[in-house]
Amino acid sequence: MAIMTSEKQRQAQAEYTPQGGELKGQRDRIIDYIVKFGSITPMGAIHAFGCTKLSTRIGEIEKRSGCAFVRTSDEVYSRTGRKPKVRRYSFAKGLTA
Repeated sequence: MAIMTSEKQRQAQAEYTPQGGELKGQRDRIIDYIVKFGSITPMGAIHAFGCTKLSTRIGEIEKRSGCAFVRTSDEVYSRTGRKPKVRRYSFAKGLTA
């Protein structure tokens, strides 16, 4: 079964796949992704750069840099027809990296 990705996710994945350049850590890539796209979800982090513990990385970023994140819940459609909620992280209003 193929995983369907949006054009935005494919662009992000291509951007964060190392191609002979310096490989950034996951925390740096999360910040860059949020700056570029405005927010990130766990599935977006998996598709873009293979981060399976987004909430942990967000907590580390908050502790180390003092950045504040807004956490919201979005309903998404699943393949079973249910509408589970997923967490979406973005910078607090007025903050950037």
